[in-house]
Amino acid sequence: MTSHLHAHGVEIAVKRNRRRKTMALKVHNGEVSIHLPSHCSLRLAEDFIAKQSDWIHARLTEQQQQPTRSFANGSLQPLLGELFPIKVVTATGRRQKLVFDGQTLRCQLAVNHTEQTEQVKALLKKFYRQQAAQQLIQRCKFLAERYQFSPGLITVRHYRARWGSCRGNGDIQLNWQLIQAPQPIIDYVITHELCHLHYLNHSQRFWDLLARLDADYLKHQQWLKQHGQRLMF
Repeated sequence: MTSHLHAHGVEIAVKRNRRRKTMALKVHNGEVSIHLPSHCSLRLAEDFIAKQSDWIHARLTEQQQQPTRSFANGSLQPLLGELFPIKVVTATGRRQKLVFDGQTLRCQLAVNHTEQTEQVKALLKKFYRQQAAQQLIQRCKFLAERYQFSPGLITVRHYRARWGSCRGNGDIQLNWQLIQAPQPIIDYVITHELCHLHYLNHSQRFWDLLARLDADYLKHQQWLKQHGQRLMF
């Protein structure tokens, strides 16, 4: 269940999870949320927010300054770190579809009352999900074999503010929007989740293992902090 509180001029969504052990603040699409263990008091949450108020406002300002992503005809869309133009065509009585020929994302839209931007976004999401279901899962299996991990079920799903997760039973879930990122970034996220198969936490042993497998993981983390928001829609 989600409630809200106001602090330092910002509305903050309060989300509780009985499995969570620590507090965490998140800023996504101009919205701030604090994630709490189920037993945590609001007083402790407010104290935590007060200490992080400068960080919250910095993140909000940073997101406001980012250019709005365009889905118009001719706009460039990322796939595996490369940019490809959208070509929009409309046709009466034909179903919507997106065809990718390796150079152009050709969006065939129906002539109806739905705004063109929403039609393009819907087609792109479907296309990215299909690509992610094939390529991200295949890449995860490849890296698991390379590094001698044994994950459970590997799937793709939608996350609003994270790139992947590893469950206690060994199942790994990857954010389908990750398919837009460059390959080294994809590999970093997958490797991060695979390391959780050994350490289901962010202990020093976890980071030491990740560093052995991805010497540039700090650089990849920074890339996601700077550019990851642009991939989520």
